[in-house]
Amino acid sequence: MIEERLAKLEGIVEGFRSFPPLALTALSIVMAAMGVVLTIGIFSINGMRGEIKDLGTRTDSQIKDLGTRTDSQIKDLGTRTDSQIKELGARTDNQIRELGTRMDGQIRELGARMDGLSKQLSEEFRAMRAETAAQTSAIANSITAARQFQPQVIVAPPAPEPQQDQNPRR
Repeated sequence: MIEERLAKLEGIVEGFRSFPPLALTALSIVMAAMGVVLTIGIFSINGMRGEIKDLGTRTDSQIKDLGTRTDSQIKDLGTRTDSQIKELGARTDNQIRELGTRMDGQIRELGARMDGLSKQLSEEFRAMRAETAAQTSAIANSITAARQFQPQVIVAPPAPEPQQDQNPRR
């Protein structure tokens, strides 16, 4: 088996010896062309690497710019929101004050009505007390009169007169 392999290797070496020099030249040219293509490819890749770096730099710049604009817009929105909240607070305060003023007026009016009502109730209760006192006095007088001792008059039939005995007892 080793001998077979050795024989094949010797055949290949003999084949190269008999290979025409023109074929070697063509092979050299093809190999050189492949070297040039690889070199150009490497330079292209290096150039693309620069473009990729440049693209990354531009992307970073755009992201930072977008972040700056977004921050600015958020701050502007916050400022507008704050002013709207302050304006809403001022309106609410004014409405609460106005409501308080109206309620004060209504409470005063209600107080005046209550004062008038208490005067009317005082007079009504005074009249009711006088009427109740009069009724109580009449009932008390009636009870007192009913409890006093009144002579009883009994109506009895006249007493029979004594009759004289016709048979005196002697």
